[in-house]
Amino acid sequence: LRPPPPRPVRAQAKCPDRSTKIKKNRLTAALGGALAATLTAAIAAGCSPERPDGGGTDKASMHAGQAERPGGDSSFPPFTWTKDSECAICHSGQSGSLTDPKQPQAIAHASDNCVSCHTDVGGLASAHAGLSYDSKPTGKAALLTASQDACITCHGELQTVAVRTTDSTALKDSNGKVVNPHQRPDGNKHSENPALCTDCHKVHSEDLARDAMKYCASCHHRGVFECGTCHAVEE
Repeated sequence: LRPPPPRPVRAQAKCPDRSTKIKKNRLTAALGGALAATLTAAIAAGCSPERPDGGGTDKASMHAGQAERPGGDSSFPPFTWTKDSECAICHSGQSGSLTDPKQPQAIAHASDNCVSCHTDVGGLASAHAGLSYDSKPTGKAALLTASQDACITCHGELQTVAVRTTDSTALKDSNGKVVNPHQRPDGNKHSENPALCTDCHKVHSEDLARDAMKYCASCHHRGVFECGTCHAVEE
């Protein structure tokens, strides 16, 4: 009998020393970080809107809806408000209310331009003075510029609207007394403090009844639509 042939001996791979491993790990980490930074920059450049002068991104669009107000980089061109400005870029809250089922007043005005109601052009221009395309816009307009005349043009005078809401039960006091929300009783106090449509109708608000009651409660602070329930009526 012949003895079996000897088995081949496999060469053992030499393990790299510790210093080599550390160098390779550092190189891999550096390459990974550089690649991630490049991809991030490319994505940001591709998705950011361009500045009007073509020199970079329009940060007003990037920060739409934030609650911070102006202040910015002087290298960005100044923003000049006009009646044709795209309000929704900054005032995202009001813009969103135009399609929000919880805000029926806003939906009813969705087909109108912002300046159809906000007609105070001078006030709007002043409110936007000093802004640049680097300013961080607010999600909520801080200046009330809605015009009473604009409301009357579409809806009619208060007396006309009162006829249409004779049977309304939307406004009642804490004792359950129902009143026509557009029919104000005669009296010196009411005459001295004529109501504006926007005192109750906050078009971009979800709760008309709450807003109306809040206005009434500024005088009827116990929520009772009757004078003399808190103190003697002053002539």
